[in-house]
Amino acid sequence: MQRVSHLPVKLFFPSLAAFIACAAIQSSRAEEPYLKPDDVIALVGGEDMVAAGEQFGFLEFHLQRALPHLRLKVRNIAWEGDTVFEQARMLNYPKLEHQLDELGATVVIMQFGQMEYLKGKKELPQFIEAYESLIRRLRGNVDSRRLMILSPSAFNSSSSDVGGPARVSSEMKSDLEAYAASIRKLAGQMSAMYVDVTDVKEDDPIKRDGVHWNDNGQAIIAEKICVALGCPKVDETTAPNVASAARLIPAIKAKNRLWDRYRRPQNWAFLAGDRVTQASSRDHIDPSKRWFPEEMKEFLPLIAAREHEIWDVAAKLKRENK
Repeated sequence: MQRVSHLPVKLFFPSLAAFIACAAIQSSRAEEPYLKPDDVIALVGGEDMVAAGEQFGFLEFHLQRALPHLRLKVRNIAWEGDTVFEQARMLNYPKLEHQLDELGATVVIMQFGQMEYLKGKKELPQFIEAYESLIRRLRGNVDSRRLMILSPSAFNSSSSDVGGPARVSSEMKSDLEAYAASIRKLAGQMSAMYVDVTDVKEDDPIKRDGVHWNDNGQAIIAEKICVALGCPKVDETTAPNVASAARLIPAIKAKNRLWDRYRRPQNWAFLAGDRVTQASSRDHIDPSKRWFPEEMKEFLPLIAAREHEIWDVAAKLKRENK
């Protein structure tokens, strides 16, 4: 074994100093809060992430209640059916990375892999390659953008739609573990936070169809994410917390409904698709003007008003529960 004393002094001490400096930087970063004032948090992924950001609102509830002083903005840009290989959209719909830039997203919470790991370990290298490419796209050139990557969730052991209990309990479990381990490694390589959601007990009633989380599953996963982000773990059964949910979640859901109508208008073809030249897409007096884009902008102050309501209610709840 070569001894340290054999190293040239002029090489050893600068290397030691650099090591100490790096350790100090990493330590200081570890002590910094992950979330910062005015962060814009974007949710990316498939159907479970869509439901997390639109239908239930548990994730934002935990964040806003615990950290009302940060005045966080949560925006869901997930889409049903998205995988690391493809994110299909309507004609001219902006790509994920462009949406993040337009939002000014500073934090991205993403989850992929549940549908992909059905192909088994033989497709794992291609999956990781595609995932790394997607992560690079989403990070872009924004050095300050922080990424949180969730592991895929398990299929419920009672589901017969994905091969039956025997398939789920043996081969699929092994595949899930392999994909989760590779995603964890990739997250480390990409300087992203990793959160494991494979350890939620399969026997818990957390899936509505054996595949996607129900309200109970969404609540469990939301708390895991928020604890990882620095929110204190709380007992949701206490009277103050039940009351806070009754006051805060409706405001969050109202904001999310407005946001969903803004980002996914049913008549996208007239807004930015292949029917923008139609007469009905333009002003009836001055055809050179398009009324639809201007009308869509009316959603923005409505969303902002709901956001301020969320912050105000969360701040009051924080004071009341001290």
